[in-house]
Amino acid sequence: MKRIYCFIIAAFCTFAAFAQFTDDFSDGDFISNPEWTGETSKFQVSAANELQLYDATESGTAYLVTQSQAINNASWEFLVMFDFNPSSTSYANVYLVSDQTVLDNNLNGYFVRVGNTEDEISLYRQDGDNKIEIIDGTDDRINMTSVNVRVKVTRDDSGNWTLQSDSLGGTNYFTEGSVFDDTHVMSYYNGVHCIYIASRWDKMHFDDFNVFQDTISPEIVSADLLTPLSVQVEFSEVCDTTTSLDPANYQISPAIGNPDEVTLSDNNANVVVLQFSGTEIDNSQYTLTISNITDVCGNIMQDTNVILQENTSPTLEEINVLSDNELLLEF
Repeated sequence: MKRIYCFIIAAFCTFAAFAQFTDDFSDGDFISNPEWTGETSKFQVSAANELQLYDATESGTAYLVTQSQAINNASWEFLVMFDFNPSSTSYANVYLVSDQTVLDNNLNGYFVRVGNTEDEISLYRQDGDNKIEIIDGTDDRINMTSVNVRVKVTRDDSGNWTLQSDSLGGTNYFTEGSVFDDTHVMSYYNGVHCIYIASRWDKMHFDDFNVFQDTISPEIVSADLLTPLSVQVEFSEVCDTTTSLDPANYQISPAIGNPDEVTLSDNNANVVVLQFSGTEIDNSQYTLTISNITDVCGNIMQDTNVILQENTSPTLEEINVLSDNELLLEF
């Protein structure tokens, strides 16, 4: 078996922290980890460990917010449950982005409306007191006597939004629509805003909040020579296929050049296979240059050079003294 040392010349990009929060209310409260603030007297955590509207005083509105700066390369997931068929008088807005804590007042942000007249799940932008529907969800999507819908929203770093839902509460998502909107680019709060009549005062529930912001760029895990005319490259995460399947983003030198074709592995979405024709990759030293690769959230991988250098029988001592910037690959 031939062994090849691969020396990573370009430094991998520095990892940035993830901006995220999760809350399934399994701790029995909403006052810590994370802390929700606002009209706290109008909510409780139910016996089923769900955030529940609980306002026996009157019909009206109620809101809670928690801190969240996620907006670029972000995803939001949450579960909404109604013990009734939603209408124009009883529905919920789940704020993904808000610059204010009081959701009844003027603010700038984005929210998902669950319910209302068309029994739909739609994405809105709010500019002050003006609420603009930017993704019009499917009518009658939740025209049910009770609602158990899971919602997922993603936004890349450019402002491309996608809204999805599963009306059975699972993760078999249906795409309600996509839109470009970069009107607001800062976030401070995530929240829930309930609109209800008196008979619905305890019939709205929320759960499984998962807000995630990906700021980590992909990197190279391995590069394996499958045959003299094919190379397999594994990334640390699933990459955008527009960039990862572009032959222009890979080059072997000297004399080999770009692959003729790049395909995804059948077994691993993180892996691509480079197919070459003409000159075979033999025992000489070659450099594989990989550039312009982004992940599905738009994070760009730093251009990376991998030197392939034959070493047919490295000793255990040689393996043990490999530095942090060296990767031993077996072919």
